[in-house]
Amino acid sequence: MRDQNTDEQLDEILASIEQVAIDLAQLREDLKPLQALAQRGEAAWWPLHNRMQQWSWKLFGVKVKQEEEAPPGVDIDLEKGHAPFKLKDRRFEEKFVKFTTLDKDRIRDLVNYTRFFDDYKEAEVVKQAQIEELCKEEKRKMDDGEADLNEEEIEVVRSAVIPFTDEELDDCHENMETLFRKHYFDLSRIFKYYAAGGEGGAATDISLAEWWQICNDCQYGGGKDPNHIEKSDIERAFNETETEEEIAKAEEVANKKAAANAKADGELGPDEADEMSDDSEAEDEQKEKTDEEEYYENEFDWELGDGEREIKESCWIEGIVRIALYKFRKIETFEDR
Repeated sequence: MRDQNTDEQLDEILASIEQVAIDLAQLREDLKPLQALAQRGEAAWWPLHNRMQQWSWKLFGVKVKQEEEAPPGVDIDLEKGHAPFKLKDRRFEEKFVKFTTLDKDRIRDLVNYTRFFDDYKEAEVVKQAQIEELCKEEKRKMDDGEADLNEEEIEVVRSAVIPFTDEELDDCHENMETLFRKHYFDLSRIFKYYAAGGEGGAATDISLAEWWQICNDCQYGGGKDPNHIEKSDIERAFNETETEEEIAKAEEVANKKAAANAKADGELGPDEADEMSDDSEAEDEQKEKTDEEEYYENEFDWELGDGEREIKESCWIEGIVRIALYKFRKIETFEDR
């Protein structure tokens, strides 16, 4: 090096080497926080690693014993040869929750109202019998509305209602959800059948017309006391599944989604395949329609009417609960209804 460099050049090389050493020392200091994080990560990883190994052995044991996973919606029962765990199907889980979960606060309001409704109907029957007896004694016909409860009588009924305790609500809520879990597959099939069978809206929702179709097929309306409910009660069960605030929020979300789709369509521009389809449709329109085609075109309107709304799975099962609680008043336990 001395043969090839002057003293000044050697000094520059030495200064460069010293600077590299300083930079390396600084890099080592800078790496210490990262090293501490790495050590924390390693400490956290090993328990997870051990858990995963234990899980692998459990899987191996299930295979050896030929244990089967408990069916969806069924609790694990080791006596029936079920595996001691269940793998989650996220797609199924999302659908399952919609058909088997009831909002506890809404159920609290519903069961408290149902106690009032039961007493109100009972008071109505008693007054009806009293007025009929009075009219019989006075040998006259009953006046319109004479047997209806007045405001004071309704208030007496309301004040006598004993609200549900938290313990009663927990038991009732859990028993209802257990019942829906047990019948998940039937419920999901019934919902899809009626949702797809209406004359308007989406095939993933139940409109009021579709709700009435279900209620008519199941013969909810009419009947003799104590299992009698009015048509107004059946429609009310549908309307009360969502508050005005929830309906407004759902409409806002739907409008935002529609606006986003429209914006996306505008930015993408017309698709060549769509243009070809439009041309073929225009040609088809020029052809003469058959009587059957004209009938179905005029008969069905596949759009919802003004102010008409649809409900999804969780609201639908709440509507079923409401019908059951309103109708079967002589059954004391609400989940048995």
